[in-house]
Amino acid sequence: MHGVVHSLLQQFIVETYTKEVWDKVYISAKLQTKEYLPSNIYGDEEFSKVVIETSKILNKSGEILQEEFGEFMLPHLMKMYSSFVKPTWKALDFLENVEEVIHRTVRLKNYGAHPPTLFVKRINSKEIELEYNSPRKMTHLLLGMIRGTGKYYNENLVITPLPQEGSIYKVLIKVH
Repeated sequence: MHGVVHSLLQQFIVETYTKEVWDKVYISAKLQTKEYLPSNIYGDEEFSKVVIETSKILNKSGEILQEEFGEFMLPHLMKMYSSFVKPTWKALDFLENVEEVIHRTVRLKNYGAHPPTLFVKRINSKEIELEYNSPRKMTHLLLGMIRGTGKYYNENLVITPLPQEGSIYKVLIKVH
């Protein structure tokens, strides 16, 4: 997994909770490193260990923690990839273009990075259907990032899960 995600997860824990919580997570999860570097690639199991240990320490579900992290991470990623985001876009436009503009760039420029595959179908000016496909199955992180997108664009997004097709997670997203 891309080091940016690990680095932002560490930042999220320290800023949202405390450095003491991060120190406890580091010790109890027996992590490889105490400081994640955005330029490195880390194993998926490292991310899982951090989420599991943080949820134990905070007595909070891993799902809720991932959703909170997704919301936290989105504005940071928007800043990193701002040159790829058109100023005329709104929330649904951004979500519609993540795969082609951002994930494609991440795959080309960062050897070993494997962001999820997103397929978006525009229903109308206020609705999209988003399909998420990843062996990581981090659907709660996705939900947090979608909510974070709404906040970033100051739009109220209503997310409705749709019937899953195999390993593909689907949601309907409406601007309300």
